[in-house]
Amino acid sequence: MGSDISYSDLSGRDLETDYTAELTNESAETVELTLTPNPTAPTSYGQVVLVADAETYAPLEYTFFDQRGRAVKRITFSEFAEAGDLNVPTRLEVENLLREGERTVVVTSDYEFGVRIPEACFTERALERGC
Repeated sequence: MGSDISYSDLSGRDLETDYTAELTNESAETVELTLTPNPTAPTSYGQVVLVADAETYAPLEYTFFDQRGRAVKRITFSEFAEAGDLNVPTRLEVENLLREGERTVVVTSDYEFGVRIPEACFTERALERGC
């Protein structure tokens, strides 16, 4: 929809189903996972590196690499809100690493947790209208 962010960036569900994760670094503050796409995964990325908070496992940063190993996109998560046992980022910054200075920032300021959203809201047309 005219930005550096995609719907899959927002949902993250394809990371769970299309990739195999390996713990590649761990410290007192952060945990790093390197995700490699499964052979039949419909993705253009050759690898994704995730960094999460070591205590809460809240996402801090995703870096996407192309098939040649070049970093092409970075998503940074910050300004967390508590939702039960979860820390949910309310600020998301997507940086296009191939075009210097090109980025998209999404800040969520009016949110509710635990609200059921109708499936009909999850189409491009409904999102453009503001379902």
